[in-house]
Amino acid sequence: MNKAYAFAVNGQSGEIVIRLSATVAGKLSYIKSVTIYTGEPSTTAKTNYHNHTYRCRHAGSYTDREYIEAAISNGYTAIGFSDHVMLPYITYENSVRGIYWESTEYYNTIRALQNEYQGKIDILLGWESEWALGGLFEDYYRYLVDNNLVDYLILGNHWQIFDTSSNRFIAPLEDEAHELENVQNYVAGAIEALDTGLFTIMAHPEIFFVKGYGNVQNFTPVMKDLVRAMCEKAKEKGVALELNQGYIDNMETLERYTEFWKIVKEVGNTVVIGVDAHYPGAYNESVRNRVISFANKIGLTLTMDLGITRKTPKNVPLFRLEGQYEPTDANYVAIAKENLTWGSIRGLNASENAVTLPLALPSSFRDCTVTWSSDQPEVISNAEP
Repeated sequence: MNKAYAFAVNGQSGEIVIRLSATVAGKLSYIKSVTIYTGEPSTTAKTNYHNHTYRCRHAGSYTDREYIEAAISNGYTAIGFSDHVMLPYITYENSVRGIYWESTEYYNTIRALQNEYQGKIDILLGWESEWALGGLFEDYYRYLVDNNLVDYLILGNHWQIFDTSSNRFIAPLEDEAHELENVQNYVAGAIEALDTGLFTIMAHPEIFFVKGYGNVQNFTPVMKDLVRAMCEKAKEKGVALELNQGYIDNMETLERYTEFWKIVKEVGNTVVIGVDAHYPGAYNESVRNRVISFANKIGLTLTMDLGITRKTPKNVPLFRLEGQYEPTDANYVAIAKENLTWGSIRGLNASENAVTLPLALPSSFRDCTVTWSSDQPEVISNAEP
């Protein structure tokens, strides 16, 4: 589909072009809605669409409200919660993202805060979403978007390969011999994801420079051509690229960052600033101004407001993999018996231990009670809590 529509509003006229293509066999592409904004882009709005929470296990114990208040104190007009996506494949404790079943609490809490702070600051709900080569998570993300369970999705690729036998991402090999392969995999995954039309922003698009995610030190002409193709795809799909505040030291000192963003400038991508907040103090005006100065040096035009709006979620159940169900109390008992705390209890007692319901270890979002019996009660009474 490739259609052009003429418009004339308040003495201004022009043409809007809508392009839509289906690239996945057996799947339909369609336009759900088209919103047209007229007028000059806002230069006074301050928005951040990249904000994490304690649920990701590596952002401290700060409350959602603390981030909101920090944003308000620093003059922001909108804050988007986009924690590391909870994936239906990951139902075990880890240090990167919440356990999948906790996503319901995340949705409910942020939606409630949207209502509480209405008129003070716009609060949006999303995820920073991984993309595994081959589109393993596409159906899940489409379910979220089609049912308005989120207001937007950020494409935040950290790793490109997901092993379904262990349900874990595989980190790239980081040496000079694998640099080109790492960029090739990153760009291939990004283009696959961008082609779906599911994403509004692409976070830290140069992350393959960073140790742990590629550690590419030599930004060669071949790599630059790959990056250009990625940027052109983002522009075609209307996806904004994020200047991440967390990378400002690298932007100011490493030439490869400058070279990357010069390509973005040449392609003409939409660019936004992302705080990537993992603590409320990340709302720092001094750091933001350094990012703006870097953008000005490159000649990038920053978009301050992408016009993302709140959605009304449909009343649908949590997405399930085939045959997957939410754990019952009995399932939590089984999970708890593999927990380190439970293991230490068993190790101190000679007899088989008994558990009473309800039990939710090791999850953090449900109340739980643990009791046990032993033929050596003095061991329990003398044990340290």
